[in-house]
Amino acid sequence: MKNVAIIIPSLEGGGAERVAGYLSKYLSQQYNVYIFLRYINRVKYEYGGTLVPMSEAGDGKELSTEVALRILKGKYKIDIAISFMENCNFANIISKGNEKVVVSERSSYRQKTPRKLIAESKIISLYNKADAIVACSYGVKQSLIQDYGVSADKTYTIYNFLNKEMYCNMAAEQMEKDVESFLDGSDYFISVGRLHPLKRMDYIIEQFIDYEKRNDLSMRLLIIGEGGEKEKLEKILSEKDANEFIRIIPSTINPFLYIARAKALLVASEYEGMPNVILESFSLGIPVISTDCFSGPRELLEGEEDYAKQYVYPKVCKRGILVNSTVNDTDTNNSDLQQAMNMMCNDGELNSRMKRNIEEYMEEYSNQNILRDWISVLEEKCDKKTEEELASAKYEEENVRVLKNAESIYIFGTGVYAKRAYNTYAEEYTISGFLSSYMEEETSMYNTRIYDIDEIQIKETDCIILGVGEEYEDEVCDLLKKRGCPNIVYVY
Repeated sequence: MKNVAIIIPSLEGGGAERVAGYLSKYLSQQYNVYIFLRYINRVKYEYGGTLVPMSEAGDGKELSTEVALRILKGKYKIDIAISFMENCNFANIISKGNEKVVVSERSSYRQKTPRKLIAESKIISLYNKADAIVACSYGVKQSLIQDYGVSADKTYTIYNFLNKEMYCNMAAEQMEKDVESFLDGSDYFISVGRLHPLKRMDYIIEQFIDYEKRNDLSMRLLIIGEGGEKEKLEKILSEKDANEFIRIIPSTINPFLYIARAKALLVASEYEGMPNVILESFSLGIPVISTDCFSGPRELLEGEEDYAKQYVYPKVCKRGILVNSTVNDTDTNNSDLQQAMNMMCNDGELNSRMKRNIEEYMEEYSNQNILRDWISVLEEKCDKKTEEELASAKYEEENVRVLKNAESIYIFGTGVYAKRAYNTYAEEYTISGFLSSYMEEETSMYNTRIYDIDEIQIKETDCIILGVGEEYEDEVCDLLKKRGCPNIVYVY
């Protein structure tokens, strides 16, 4: 059996940790699975395989993640290393040896404010060095390819694992008495998530207050979550006299019993990767009203993978309603969110059709299919060379042929790129000298002479290795060709 490492900081917290746990559980049916954790004492979600603390690599010393991973990969003879969360993804690639490296990307940086520029630059420079990149939605895949130049041939979309049976069983449990008393048999909408600005719970509250008062209803809104915005949200409820019909309750291990009885789930996120709470709502047969944010909701509600497509909002979809992701917190004049809530409450035929569509969708949504997709990536896709890799390999073969047949080998340049080229090739080939197009103060480097380009006669049997930055490559190639040098090696 192959040895598979799953790399993630912990197994508690959000959706990435939950998916990593499920993945380890399913993969352990046919692989030896080791879960490399930075925080070994933070394990909340179910998992399969063996837990390994990253601190084990240091033998009492604190090591960087990439160094620890390099040691642990060797110790446990890892054949495939799968990572979650950006820092673990970067470390997994940097520590790559002979094992296959797969990174799981679960968010898009396209709409993040402030943008994480360092993380973005690392994605650009590192991700194409992985064997495969698994995106949790087509939107995330699109962003990786279009925004960061990640190879389309290496990038795959695999949705999240779900425990539908567990959600349904938990949904049958009894409500807390105080929540049951608050709802008092009324219809209600529900929103579940962190009380964080990007989730825009304040917008949901403001819109629901206006909707309730405008229509003189006895509806309720239940919000489940915790976070830094709790005090702000409670202040809004107090100032708007809304505590009678809106309630915020803390996060719970069983939100399913509340979701299962709701009229619809409300999502107002500024951005997402793949919102698990929508899939959980679908598992319980409950339709969703969501902002058409990037990314996830339009894929799940409508089955639409094209994020360039324009909609008129509210957009009635197969499994819910999409509303404009650009919101105005002060606009309470019958907004598209209010229109969507009104349709969900008053159009019984629409509601029934959505529930039938959800049931059909979830019948096809299978953990075994998701596992099959993962195994396909691990066993087949990782072995498939991309066009870029094949071209690179062919180019390197040609480089080797040229270098082996050269009578003399020179490196053009005297800076950092030239030094890098020397360190790459000097062990295997004899470097006759460095070339420069202007007089150098130093006459040698690495005990090897530096020649002015006009000092020597370049022969057809000679080879020049380019040791200059990308911005000078065209200029230097043109210069060398004018001097009659046919054999130029570019350090890929």
